[in-house]
Amino acid sequence: MSADQSQFSNQPKKILYTIAQKLISDDFDEEYSTDTYDSNHTILSDISRMFSIDVVDDEDVQFFTKFIEINKKLISEISETNDRSLIDKLVIPIAKTYEMRYSTWGSCTYEEFLKQEVDSYDEEWVRIVF
Repeated sequence: MSADQSQFSNQPKKILYTIAQKLISDDFDEEYSTDTYDSNHTILSDISRMFSIDVVDDEDVQFFTKFIEINKKLISEISETNDRSLIDKLVIPIAKTYEMRYSTWGSCTYEEFLKQEVDSYDEEWVRIVF
């Protein structure tokens, strides 16, 4: 089974570049964390409405966080040089399924070991959130 992908992953690179530019200028936090998730979600929701995309979920926030992380230098170069041909070099992130292992314990003497599959654009984010 393949991982759930962001609805933005099928958009043309030109649109992704435009959205990323607007996200950066609107102080979208490029670090994926639970502390900034709500503000990032709000910023992305507002910008995505300009492109007639109404539903924004966790995969979408993760997608743009990773997209900006991977392409930050190239996005800056395109903005500075105004060379639109560089847009084709942007890299589209792909979510993967990671196995998260964890344990629970209670007040009596037992420990339960569990695992769960989680779709994410970065394995480190799975460890941060869970």
